[in-house]
Order: sequence, then C-alpha cells, then structure tokens
Amino acid sequence: MKQFAVPNIYRSELISAIKNKRKREDKLKKDFSPTLLDFGDLKIYLARHFGFCYGVENAIEIAFRTIEENPGKRIFLLSEMIHNPQVNADLLVKGIKEVDPNKEIIVNNKSTACLQIAIENAKKGSYLTILSNTIDNTIQRVTEHLDRELES
Repeated sequence: MKQFAVPNIYRSELISAIKNKRKREDKLKKDFSPTLLDFGDLKIYLARHFGFCYGVENAIEIAFRTIEENPGKRIFLLSEMIHNPQVNADLLVKGIKEVDPNKEIIVNNKSTACLQIAIENAKKGSYLTILSNTIDNTIQRVTEHLDRELES
C-alpha cells in the first residue's frame, strides 16, 4: 500500500511500531482484538484500526505539498479538510485559509462548486487544488473540464 508523506509531527514511533507488528502478524487483518500495552498498574488497549485512513493521509500530503510548492500564493479550503483540529490548525498557521461563508458564496460543497471556483481562479492565473478524503474521479473530471474551459 502507498505510503504518504505525512509530516512526522503526526506520527508516533511507538504507534508505528505497534501497527507494523500487527501488519506482520496478521496480514489478512482477521484479528480485530485490541493491542494491550501493559505498564503494570496502567493498561492501555488500542483498537485494531485507528489513526488516519488512506484518504486522509492523501489529503494531508496534498495540502502540505501544495503549500510547499506554492510559496506566497493564497490557498483556500471550502471547509475543514479533515476532522482533526490539530491538522486543520497547522494548515491555517501555514497559510491555508477556509472560505468565509459570510464573504463568499458557495452553491454546494460538491465538485460543481469546486469546478466553478477552479475555472474562475485559473482564468485569473491562480490554482485550486481539490482535496478530498474519498478516492474517486472528481479531480480527473475537474481537470478535464478545466482544460476544455481554458482552451475556449
């Protein structure tokens, strides 16, 4: 499975070691029992599946790469990227802004709204990276439509 370039601040050596051990011992993921961390008087049970999912790691990688590759450019999200306050706060500190519904009008939060914003921004020389924690063909459709729109 693809490994994403998620900033190390969101990784834990201990958790990574636990996840890697579980992957080695249960490749087919049939064992749903929690992992026990036994510290004597303190026992911690970790769920079998936890942490960022594939789509969230992908979105985090895209967001931080977009910031890195576009210094000085304004980058917007239509809403919180993921349900993790720390990641969202870090993105705001790095300069990403959320669209302000009191100042901008968004018809909906689906690809149609993203597409219209992308077209208008592209005509002005700006770029919009669409972040999604679902793996679908929205980005491909937007890119194809944007190419056609800019050619005309």
